[in-house]
Amino acid sequence: MRKNFKNWVARMFLFKTIMFAIMTFIVMILWNNIVVQVIGFKSINFIQSFGLLLLMRILTGNIGSRMGGPGGMMHRRGHMRDRWKNMNEDEKKQWMMGMGKGSWSKECQDKAE
Repeated sequence: MRKNFKNWVARMFLFKTIMFAIMTFIVMILWNNIVVQVIGFKSINFIQSFGLLLLMRILTGNIGSRMGGPGGMMHRRGHMRDRWKNMNEDEKKQWMMGMGKGSWSKECQDKAE
């Protein structure tokens, strides 16, 4: 089991490194083909593209684990379904009424009745 985990960690590290290198190459190509021609800035090399991509990730706060973000939803798959199954009819009605004041909320209320 431990050997499989180490193998998985090594593969994930390699995969993420390759994906980051590909993204860096894409940023470099886009910069050199669009920004240079449109705005007139200088061309950048791979290392500068890496730094630009890293700066972008730092400024947007997109560094580290994504367990709290959109990617973290995968480990909670079925959470709402389980919660819905454990609700009684009054709780379901109350939840649907509290979901919003849009037209879809009225459709849900009609279906619940």
